[in-house]
This record gives sequence, C-alpha cells and structure tokens, in this order.
Amino acid sequence: MFNVRWVFTRIIFKLERFWPRAARNPLGAGLLGLFSGFYFLGLLAREFFFRFGLIQPRTFPVPVISIGNLSLGGTGKTPLVRFLAEKFSLLGMPVTILTRGYSRSGKGERIISGAREKEPDFEEVGDEPILLSRWLPGVTIAIGKDRGKSGELSFRRGSPQVILLDDGFSHRRLRKDLEILMVPARPEPLDLKLFPRGTLREPFSGIRRADLVVISGENPDPEWLAELARRHPGGVFFQARFQIVQYRPLGIPTRPGPNPETRPAGFFRGRSALALAGIGNPGSFFASLEKEGVVIRERLVYPDHFPYRENDRARIENLAREKEVDLILTTEKDGVRIEKLLRSGPARDPGWWEVRGELELARGEEFFRLIQARLQNRTPAIFIDRDGTINEEKGYLTRPEDLRILPGADDAIRRINAGPYLAVLISNQSALNRGLASESRIRMVHLKLEELLGSGGAFLDGAYYCPHRPDEGCACRKPEPGLIRKAVSDLGIALEASYYVGDKETDIELARRLGIRAVRVGTDPDNYRGIPADFVARDLAHAVDWIMGSVTV
Repeated sequence: MFNVRWVFTRIIFKLERFWPRAARNPLGAGLLGLFSGFYFLGLLAREFFFRFGLIQPRTFPVPVISIGNLSLGGTGKTPLVRFLAEKFSLLGMPVTILTRGYSRSGKGERIISGAREKEPDFEEVGDEPILLSRWLPGVTIAIGKDRGKSGELSFRRGSPQVILLDDGFSHRRLRKDLEILMVPARPEPLDLKLFPRGTLREPFSGIRRADLVVISGENPDPEWLAELARRHPGGVFFQARFQIVQYRPLGIPTRPGPNPETRPAGFFRGRSALALAGIGNPGSFFASLEKEGVVIRERLVYPDHFPYRENDRARIENLAREKEVDLILTTEKDGVRIEKLLRSGPARDPGWWEVRGELELARGEEFFRLIQARLQNRTPAIFIDRDGTINEEKGYLTRPEDLRILPGADDAIRRINAGPYLAVLISNQSALNRGLASESRIRMVHLKLEELLGSGGAFLDGAYYCPHRPDEGCACRKPEPGLIRKAVSDLGIALEASYYVGDKETDIELARRLGIRAVRVGTDPDNYRGIPADFVARDLAHAVDWIMGSVTV
C-alpha cells in the first residue's frame, strides 16, 4: 500500500545527508542563505501580528509551562517534560501535557493516559506520546496540532492544575507563564544559522525570551557557556545529560510493573553492538553508550520519527551479522517504532535492545524551586554582603568619599537585575551604635553606593543594615536572621530559592541558619576558618556566574 508519510520521510532522510555538503558548497550555501532570508521575512510578519495584537494568543485558567528549543534538532525536551510532570504529580497537582504528536497518522485531538488498559498504536498518536504515557501513568496527554483545542479537550475530561507544553518555545498561539529553553552543550556550526541555511527555527536572539535555560549534553564547552551568558545576561542556566538506567529486550510485550527481562546500566560493558538512532541528536545517544563501555562497531542514523519498515529491519540485522556484533541497541523512541516489526516476525540474532534512560539535571531541586516561585508570583533573591563583597573593605566606612566599588561588582549586580532574582544588601553597620557615625552619615554612604552602582546601570532592590554592636544581643546582626526575615516580609521573597554571597564566616553561617545556599567571595584564609560554603568565588562577578549557571566547576 502506498504510504505518503513513509515516502516523504525517505526524501527527508536523503536531504539530511545532502544538506551539510550543500551548506559547505558556495553555490549551495548561497541558495540556502537566500531561502533563509525569505524564511526570516515570514518570521518578522508573524512577530508583527502577535506584537500588535492582530493575533491574540489563547489563555487557560492554569499556569502553562513551555519546554522547547530554538533548533530543529533534539535536545531532550521530552525527558524534561517527564521530569516536570513527575515533580508536579508528587505534589498532588494534576498535570496535562500538550504535545503535537509528530508524524502521527491520526487526525484531530485525542487524549491518552498511561492508566489505560490498552496502548494505542504509535502510528495513530505518535511515538513521543506513547513514551510519555509509559513513563507517566495517570498523567493526561492531550495530542493535537492545535494545542488550544487539545487543551480545551483536556479541561472537558478533567481539571488540570498545570499544563506542560511540549516543544512550545516557538509556539505563539498560547499564552505561557514560563518559558524553558533547551540548548545543546556543544553546538554544531549549523545550529547557529537560520533554517534552511542551518537548523534554527528563529534567530538565536530569541533566547532572551527564556526564563530558564537547560544546557543538554556531556561536558559543555566553556566558551559556549560564556557566549550564552553574553547573549542572555539575565538567563539562569542548568546543565543536564542523558543517563542510561536500564536495557529492555525488544519484541517482548510491554507490561506494567517490574520487568524481569530488563538489564541494569553497565550490563553490556565490553560487549560489541550496532547502535541505531532515529532521534534529533543521535550523537548524545552514542556518547552515552560509549561512556557505559559498550563497543560500538557500527552507527546507523535515521531521521527523527523515522517510520521503519520490514526491509529496514532486514538491512539492519544483516549489517549487524556482517559486523559480528553481540547485540543491536537503539533508543526508547526508536523502540516504539521498531517493536511492532519485531513482534510480527521470528526472532533473529543478534537480539534487539532498547536503551532506557532519563534526564539527569544538575541542581534539579533549585530548578524546580525557581519554577514554583515563579508560578506563585514570588521572587527569589541574591542577598549580598557589602564591605569586602561589593566595595573595598575599609574598616568602619563612614565617609562617602572613601567608598570604592570592587572591579566587576556593578556588572554582577546588573546581571542580577536582568534575571529572575532580587539584589538585596545585608550588612552589619555597628559604627552607628559605637558613636563613630551618625545615621545621616551612614545614609550618605548608602546613597553614594547607589550612585556608583547606578552609573554602571545597576541597582539594589533593597538594603538592610544592622546598627547594633555585637554585645547588644539583637536579632538582626549577622549571623542572626532578623534582617533577611524582614526583607522576605517586605519584598515577598521566595527564600527557599535564594542565595547569600559574602566574604566572612558570619555570612555563611547566616545562610546555613536559613537553609539557603551560600557563596563565599575571596580566598583569604584569615577571613574564614570554619563553615564550608557551597561555592568559593574569586569575586562577586564569579559568584553570580556560578549562581546563574554560566560557569562549570
């Protein structure tokens, strides 16, 4: 039977192999660049319609969190959707996932759930919805090209409290409360050029719309991290990688509960394999297998969502026997599309195995706390000590003319201002109660600090001082938490997602008493002998880079 989708995918398969060669050829690059120009004009027209209200995005009565990317390649969006759905479900919040169901043959909108008795055919609903339903029993998965209509259908079927929009960064027809963007850890040259010259769906400047950025892959390039921070100064970056969990033999019916046929991570160390991937970023899959110690003798790459047929199976198995490998390894998503073929015919050697994994998100709890704070309309803060952190240490600083901003401090605070955090000053200033300065003099020093920061385009969202001597037993002198408690009350701060940055042991002790993460500035051991910090930074700029996730440690 003639299958238009199958033929179209085969054509794309051939073009994907030809595309990089064409992009390197001057004539081919010129033609692709011309088409990219027309594509860019189309993007400008779309932006015009949305910006000036000619097209109004649809709204839902619950928060909508978008997970997507800028490029056409895969960066692990679906595993991140799984991570968030599991987090919200553990809190008892019903979740609906809106997904397009790419390459599906079914039409219109459809609801599926992992709690059903019979799994639908992947050709009808798409491979990614099948994976999500297997991972997330009981979570509602609404499938449809029109995410507005599929969202409405989910509300008619239930009462979601959170909507996760899969592959939604460039989707403008829904109002979104939070944008999460995924980018590769080590991009290819074509990843930074607009389609069809490259793989970008829209100009890379779109990264500035992202509330949170997840860098997906092993060993991010430090220069790339610096470039991301330059392009999105207010971005908060988190690093993630694919972690193999187990292997499952294909051709055996999937059933709920523990599967005795599965093998744990590391089981195939030293075994030879043909590795097969039809996903957006096959390189990450191959790298994960090599990290496991699997000896890959042959790599096969197919287009994302490729519809395998019996002749594909035969070709792959013949090649595996020719290479004399022990097994054939493929991804979970490919497994959804291949398993039907394996069940329809006799088992052959070597055996097929599906590689099951999950997204391992560094600082995952902080990532989720930031999301919760945003959905609750609360803002986390970076609490900052003053003397020795923002400005030079001068003992009792009582004269405005003696105030000197440390190099890079204004840039660091300006970056905080551009991001999701408040910049709040917390300082002990006992000179007032020691009779060394009047209250007006202390205020003049603070005004001078604001002036110097303002000249660099930075500002403080709040400033709190303790005027008491150590012997007065007050509740506000660091490491007592009184000043921060007041700031939290005044400014509506999400304390659980906040940080403290200072250069003295009392600063770190204060953070520990409040249960927030602490960064120590400076490497002078005479200033610090006890409580360990979460990170030791050269200066405030380095501390903010670490908090925002744009440096590796």
